[in-house]
Amino acid sequence: MWKKNQYLPVGGRRLTNTGALSPFLLWEHSSFYATMEDKEEKGASDVNPYRLLQKYYPPCTPLYRLLLTHGLMVARKALQVADRWPLLALDRRFIYEAAILHDIGIFLTNAPSLGCYGTKPYICHGYLGREILEREGYPRHALVAERHVGVGITREEIIQRQLPLPPRDMVPQSWEEKIIAYADKFFSKGEEHLTREKTLAEIEADLGRIGPEKVAIFRNWHRELQGQQ
Repeated sequence: MWKKNQYLPVGGRRLTNTGALSPFLLWEHSSFYATMEDKEEKGASDVNPYRLLQKYYPPCTPLYRLLLTHGLMVARKALQVADRWPLLALDRRFIYEAAILHDIGIFLTNAPSLGCYGTKPYICHGYLGREILEREGYPRHALVAERHVGVGITREEIIQRQLPLPPRDMVPQSWEEKIIAYADKFFSKGEEHLTREKTLAEIEADLGRIGPEKVAIFRNWHRELQGQQ
């Protein structure tokens, strides 16, 4: 049975730090993005993740800064992981864009601690983000939004736990989807872990609140993506 607070953002407290997005962090990533555009990397698209976020989140507001900071931290971590696997020829630009946009649906949820005053439970932000990104014409980015929640949610789990989600598999499939979902687990949108990485023990404790099978999946991801036996 679904418990209303089970899937709330970990560490979600009302943010008082409206300057969470440091100029250095934004410069670092905007410079990286410009470099990718200059190189015309594989998979380049016409999406500008900053502009798209600003369409739904007014710039210079606490929620925009929170969401962008979180997306930038996840993007940095995801690209660090991707760089370990050059032979996979991963789409680095897509990873960057999708990491920035993966939580675009949170404003439609009821998560006051984050400054979100929508009507849907927080667990719905994944598929809500998919709907937004599909309307915008970015179906690959949309799948990342839907499939990044936790370590993925299966159709069987949705039915058995009576989760307020469409009854379909929401599990990362591609390497890029898996890497972004993995990187996302190292950060939360609460103040404590907005820019500080969680330890593996902290991540496993968070996932353990949902079920031991989630911890097992994350451990498998960690061994796989970090090249550990």
